[in-house]
Amino acid sequence: MDKKQLIIHLYKKYLDNQASADEIKELFQLIDNSPQSDMEGLTDDAFLKTIDASAPTAEEQERLDRIYQGVLGKTGEDNNIFKRLKPFVRYGVAASILLSIGLTFYFNTGSVNKLTEQSLVQNDVKPGSNKATLTLADGKTIDLSNDQKGIIIDSENIKYADGSSISTLTKETMLAISTPKGGQYQITLADGTKVWLNAASTLKYPSRFNGKERRVQVEGEAYFEVAKELKNKVRTPFVVASAIQEVKVLGTHFNINAYTDEGNTKTTLFEGSVAVSTISSPYSSPAILTPGQQSTVSNNNIQVNTVDLEEAIAWQKGYFLFANENIKSIMRKVARWYDVEVHYEGNVANKAIGGTVSRYENVSEILAMLSNTKAVKFKIEGKRITVMPYQ
Repeated sequence: MDKKQLIIHLYKKYLDNQASADEIKELFQLIDNSPQSDMEGLTDDAFLKTIDASAPTAEEQERLDRIYQGVLGKTGEDNNIFKRLKPFVRYGVAASILLSIGLTFYFNTGSVNKLTEQSLVQNDVKPGSNKATLTLADGKTIDLSNDQKGIIIDSENIKYADGSSISTLTKETMLAISTPKGGQYQITLADGTKVWLNAASTLKYPSRFNGKERRVQVEGEAYFEVAKELKNKVRTPFVVASAIQEVKVLGTHFNINAYTDEGNTKTTLFEGSVAVSTISSPYSSPAILTPGQQSTVSNNNIQVNTVDLEEAIAWQKGYFLFANENIKSIMRKVARWYDVEVHYEGNVANKAIGGTVSRYENVSEILAMLSNTKAVKFKIEGKRITVMPYQ
C-alpha cells in the first residue's frame, strides 16, 4: 500500500484501540514526514466520516478552531500544522476535552520543534523503553533484553516472544517481573493471560496455575487481557491483588493503577465484568464493574464512576492523555516514564490541563507544550526537572 493508504490503515487501527505502540509511533512519523500535498484529502468530510462516526459538525469544528487559536495563539501558515493534525486526533476526545477545560494542548511531532524551548532541548531526557528484571524463586535476577517486548511462560520454559529461551522451569514456582522507572514490558502467563506493565511496576505470579483460582499480585500499573481458562468445564477465577484491593474476574480486559504515590487504586474495565473489593472486606460487598466504569479504592471505600476509557488505556497504546489534570498529577506520570526527579519552586498554580502527547518523544516536547498553556514553566538539570510558576 502507498503512504496515504498506510496512514489511513494505521489510523483506523488506532481508533479501534488495535494499534500497537510501534504502530502509533510509525503513524506519528508518517504524519511528520509527509508533505502537505500528500495529506490532501485526509481532512475532508468524506474521509472523516469513513474513519470516525464522532467527527464534528461544521459548527463544532469552527469552535475547535477558535479554541485552538485562542490557546496556542496560532495563525496564518502555522495553522496548517493543526489542519494536518486534525484527522489524527480522535474528535470525540478532542472536543470533550477542548470544550470543557481552558488549558489544552494537542500536537504532532512536526509542530513541536517550533514550540520547544531551546533551554529544554539542551538538557533533554529520552523517553522510556522496553526494560525489566525477572526474579526467580531462588532470588536469581535476569535483566531482560531491551530488544524484546515481552516474555512468555509455559509449563517448562520462560522465553521471549520470539521463542528464544530465557530459563527452564522444572517445577511450579513463584516468579516476579519488575520494570524500573523509564521501563515497560509485556508478559504472557501460563494460562494465556496477557499483561502489560507500565513503568515502576511489579507483577508476581506462579509459573503454573493449578489451584481453584489464578492469583497474581501487582504493584504500580498494569493492563490485563485475562484468558478464559476452563478446568473441568468450570471457569477458574482470576484474582489480581494489590496493596488495598482485590479484583476478581473470569475473562476480561481491564487496567489497574495501584501506584502508592497516587493515594488510591483505580480499576478501569474495558470488557466483561469484574468484582472489586477492599483488602479489609474481601468480597463481602464487592463493587461490580461494567464496561466503561472505573472504581476508585481509598480509605477502604469504593467509588464507581463512568470514565473515558481512552484516558486509562493511553499509556499502553503509546501516548499520554491528560484530561482535566493538575500539574502535579501530570508530572508524576512524567517522572515515572522519563526516570526523572521532579521538584517545585514557588506557588505553582493548580490549574486543570488537558491534552495528548506521544510517550516516544523526548521530555522537552511535553514540557514545552505544558509551558505553552502559560500555567507553568520548567528547567532541566541532569535528571532533575524543576516546575515553576509561569511569569
